[in-house]
Amino acid sequence: MRQTTPDILTEMLETAPATFSQENDRGALVWLPVGRIYDNPFQPRANYDDVDSLAESIWALKDELPATLGLQQPPVARVIAFGDDGDESAIDRSRYNDPAALRRLALSDKHAVQLHFGHRRLRAWKLLRDRDPAYAEFPVLLAYADDLGMWKHVVAENAQRKHISPLEEAESLRTAITRFNLTHAQAAEPFGFARTTVSNKLRLLELPDDIRQRLAAGRITERHARALLTLAPAPHLWKAVHLDGEMSVAELEKHVDVLIARCKPLPPQANTGYKRATEGYFGGEYRYGLRTGEKFDPPDWPYDWEPAAKER
Repeated sequence: MRQTTPDILTEMLETAPATFSQENDRGALVWLPVGRIYDNPFQPRANYDDVDSLAESIWALKDELPATLGLQQPPVARVIAFGDDGDESAIDRSRYNDPAALRRLALSDKHAVQLHFGHRRLRAWKLLRDRDPAYAEFPVLLAYADDLGMWKHVVAENAQRKHISPLEEAESLRTAITRFNLTHAQAAEPFGFARTTVSNKLRLLELPDDIRQRLAAGRITERHARALLTLAPAPHLWKAVHLDGEMSVAELEKHVDVLIARCKPLPPQANTGYKRATEGYFGGEYRYGLRTGEKFDPPDWPYDWEPAAKER
């Protein structure tokens, strides 16, 4: 069962309010040019739906919430520095102890900020910037987070709002395991997944590009994709899959079984050679089975298989 994902933002605001900058003439926020605000580097999400409606919602509240120009919950960001080679790195935690100096640093050359979360709000704000120059600057709260913390924050945001696809979840999990050396159980925790779910998610990355594109576009479900993973040891068979948009998972699983049966050598029987599968509609009903009476050479097959001694 999927566990409840913790509300990272609320927890941060309640447990560490002193880490946020209080230096600004508009209030307890830091206003930065939109161009100096970057996405969380661990944000796997590629698509942002319904940003227009969020922009209209912010615009409608601009008179009611003048301190933030209609933004109900300013996002949190960390300050980063750009090296001479263009690499980005988070500034040290100790530099957050002086809010006024922190604000000046965020506005200085070779510095910018990265969002912990709030990417959809930033995109809506950019739409409003084209409408009103007052939206050229965006309000953020400044708070320290290391890379692992940034990853956890963006995972929590996406998990709570269900704005992330199965492939994006898999990419995020792979990042956690390879970059932060997390175990599957540790990587699963921010998502609210069971440990075994992580292994299943990661296997989606083994799918060929065309099937991954279908999954990312929502043309097939994650369960369809998992059924296709049965063919991973024989990737040439993926090209033989005829995936109908109306095909159920059960129908796809049967189709995959038939593909395997057609190619995988089965134990020979006396005077018949190898069996092969056949499928089709007979009498108005879809059937599949084994065809005998003809001799076939066993095809190349990557699965390990050897007939039992009594079948040789």
